[in-house]
Amino acid sequence: RGASTTRTSQQHRARKYDTPTQIMIQLITEGGSAADALTLQMGTLDFYVSLIGGQAFTRYASTIDAMQIDAATLNNAIRSVRRANGTQRFELQSLLVFCVAESIRSDLIASRIEATIRASLGRLLGAAPRIAVGSMLAQARAWGQSSDAVWASLAPDVRATFSKPPAQRTAAERSRYERIDETRIDAALRLTARGVKVLKRPG
Repeated sequence: RGASTTRTSQQHRARKYDTPTQIMIQLITEGGSAADALTLQMGTLDFYVSLIGGQAFTRYASTIDAMQIDAATLNNAIRSVRRANGTQRFELQSLLVFCVAESIRSDLIASRIEATIRASLGRLLGAAPRIAVGSMLAQARAWGQSSDAVWASLAPDVRATFSKPPAQRTAAERSRYERIDETRIDAALRLTARGVKVLKRPG
């Protein structure tokens, strides 16, 4: 579908290059160029990041819950991650992957991170200018289960339609939407399911 650019704040931008199976997301610091971009590769079926800056990524650092997010921290992480080594590099990768991937998966996390970035830049009053990753981990960790629960709650014909690549859908199928019946979702997952932005799909 070509390239699209989304300005996430005055500190950094994200450019996305989509293919049928992968999304290539470029993080660019304010004042930087595409040549200096940090590229993340994400699968379009499970929305997991497999590469960041050309290096394989499989899990978050064990210290992810203690990490803090604000605009300056994210901007510095984008600039520094390729120069860092060992544990420091892994932690910077984890922070960036969390902010990008979990924001794509969850509206709740995206809203909180966006508000924090804007507040730390002095552009939003009433929101905390710094937020701990740990405060969003429960939502992030529940995404897979919640996504599966929402998917299972859909009628079989709806799942069949949404399983097709967009190019293979009819005009009516592309404009179709489905209201989720929360009574078909386990009560323990309903709250986190409401924050799900994208669904894992069968491979």
